Amino acid sequence: MNFRKNLKLSDIGEKEFLKKIFANIDTPSVLGVNDDASAFSISENSVLLINADMLVSETDILPGTSLKQIGKKAVTMSVSDIIAKGTFPLGCLASICFPPSLEVNDAQEILVGIKEMTREYNSFFLGGDLNQSTDIIIDIISFGITQPDRVISRKGVNPGDILFATGTFGWTALGFKLLLENLYVEGEYKIKSLKSVYEPRAKLEYVKLFEALPIKASIDSSDGLYSSIHELLSVNNLGFSLTHLPVDESFVSYCKKEGLNPLELAMNGGEEFEILFAIDKKEKNNLLKEAKKMNLTIIEIGYFTSNSLELNIEDEIGEVYSFNKKGFVHFKEV
Repeated sequence: MNFRKNLKLSDIGEKEFLKKIFANIDTPSVLGVNDDASAFSISENSVLLINADMLVSETDILPGTSLKQIGKKAVTMSVSDIIAKGTFPLGCLASICFPPSLEVNDAQEILVGIKEMTREYNSFFLGGDLNQSTDIIIDIISFGITQPDRVISRKGVNPGDILFATGTFGWTALGFKLLLENLYVEGEYKIKSLKSVYEPRAKLEYVKLFEALPIKASIDSSDGLYSSIHELLSVNNLGFSLTHLPVDESFVSYCKKEGLNPLELAMNGGEEFEILFAIDKKEKNNLLKEAKKMNLTIIEIGYFTSNSLELNIEDEIGEVYSFNKKGFVHFKEV
């Protein structure tokens, strides 16, 4: 693939660049190259899922984040993608760059965060590589093993299938505004929004739910709710009707009180690390029963349509507010 001279990454963005680069690459991954993780058959009954996700302090770390939280977030970023494919993480490797000026105790604190977070996900920290740079950079490689019929792709959805979320959206966007735009947020709203950005957690407990049901497709939502829905529409060539915006009532009430747009914040926040997953509508009752049995929160947010790439907002919030259809893209302002 040849690009025109002087074309910059900022001109096309991460996704378009990768799409063109991988267009003619033959991969043994059963998920292809444009999914949350790669998956390879290692035996007749076993598939290895592997993901690499990079944290760069300059762009990924918010003011006030502790060193231990940096290490923990790096693990969560990678492990969430393994979980989204319906697999428990087994182990993590870390390639780390530290500035030479970083104090030894600070470097150790980041590593403590990595080790503690891998343990929280019932996984193992298996070492890695260490180098130097002008910024803190942590690339976590996580992996898991599952059965071939349990790997969940982004592709496989049909019109009429229902989309669920493992939790609510919007709090991280409120946290970003608090920390980056000096938005005044008070009381419990401040506590919840800061916790969402400082202490994100991948949804490990949902793997058993995914194993119990025929999940048709899934995606990690850390690039934002809109971006994640759009990605599912793109790979399946479908449309979507959003019937219920997955937000807390308290979040909507606070946004209205402060003159904020809850639809914009929920759709384009990012870093929630929730999972969006699709099922056949015939499986809805079974899903609700299993989720209740496991004491897991799931939120029905809408259904897929045959209208290619068309997103229709049917939720009443969409009658009052609008939002910019963007999401997060590396290299490019959106």
